[in-house]
Amino acid sequence: MAIVTLLRPPLLVPTWSDSGPMTPPIGPAYLAASLRRAGHPARIVDGLGENPFQVTSLFANKVTAIGLRSEEIVEKIEPDTTLIGVSCMFSQDWPEIRRMIALARRRFPNIPIVAGGEHITAVADFTLDSTPEVDVCAIGEGEETIVDLATAVDRGSSFDTVPGLVVRADGGTRTTGARARIRNIDDIPLPAWDLVPLEN
Repeated sequence: MAIVTLLRPPLLVPTWSDSGPMTPPIGPAYLAASLRRAGHPARIVDGLGENPFQVTSLFANKVTAIGLRSEEIVEKIEPDTTLIGVSCMFSQDWPEIRRMIALARRRFPNIPIVAGGEHITAVADFTLDSTPEVDVCAIGEGEETIVDLATAVDRGSSFDTVPGLVVRADGGTRTTGARARIRNIDDIPLPAWDLVPLEN
C-alpha cells in the first residue's frame, strides 16, 4: 500500500503579534484517518506540535515561525514514503510552505507531492504554474481525494482519473472533474490524533 506523509508547516505570525493560534492539525488528522481506514499507512509531521516553543525569524524578521523549521520538517519524512501531502489554508503562509515543498522535492525527487487546502483550492492554476515541485493540486474536501491518490500511487496509475484535482496538461492546467461533497459527515472517520504530539 502507498505510504503517505502529511506535512504541517510551522505556525507563522507577524513579529508584531504577541500570540498565535496554537491548534491541533485537524485537517491532516482527518486525512490520515481516511487513509488508514482505506488500508494506506499514514504519517503526520506536525511542524507546530513537534516543538511549539521553538521560534525562528523569517523574511527579514517580519514573520515569526513557531515550531520546527521547514528544513527540520522535511528531515522527518521517512525514506519509505511514497506520497507527500501539504496543505496551505492561508495565503500569507504560502511563501514559506512553497519553500518547504521545494526542500521536500530536493530530498525526494521522484515522490509525488500533492498540495491542498483553501489557498490551493482558490489558486490551483497559479500554484502549478509557479511551483514546479507540486505535481497535483487537490480541490475542496480532501478525505476521499487523498485516498484515491494513494490508491493511484499504489497501482502505478495516472492521477488523471482521480476527480477533484487540477493537473498539468499541454503546457497549462486542467481539472479532472469536480468531486461531490461528503454529505454524511458521520461517514468520515474520527481524526487520527494518535499520529500527532497533542500533549505538546
